[in-house]
Amino acid sequence: MKKQAGFFFVEVMVSVLVISIMAAIAIPFYNARIIKAKLTEVTENMEAVRVGLVDYRKLHGTFTSCDDAVMIRNSLGVGVYVAQGSRIKNISVENGAVKTTLQNIGSNCDGKTLTLVPIIDSSTDGVLWRYSGTLLTDSKTQAYAPRR
Repeated sequence: MKKQAGFFFVEVMVSVLVISIMAAIAIPFYNARIIKAKLTEVTENMEAVRVGLVDYRKLHGTFTSCDDAVMIRNSLGVGVYVAQGSRIKNISVENGAVKTTLQNIGSNCDGKTLTLVPIIDSSTDGVLWRYSGTLLTDSKTQAYAPRR
């Protein structure tokens, strides 16, 4: 009698089933991490503009407004990459609030806005910054929003 070598069909199918279940769990987590990493590029640019705004406010006593990335570079000295391949479709500053329109992040996030809003404490003249925008209000994209 020959000794059997190899795997039974049922063993192979169980292995395929286990790998499929693991992939079904891991892929959504992986996609969420990719989106969060792409949003980090946006928030880093917004933070650079925020630092420029804080310096501008120290020098001039008030926040400025800028319509686009060119005005931000000229007024605040902060370069923001806004082009077809970037994650930021548009960026502007209105009375200190840094507003961005997102692109090239994911179908749920593209076209949404993310705004970094200053809240001025009148007693100390300090500034607290909070995120707002349609990225935070949409239930499909709230999980990707930065915390601040």
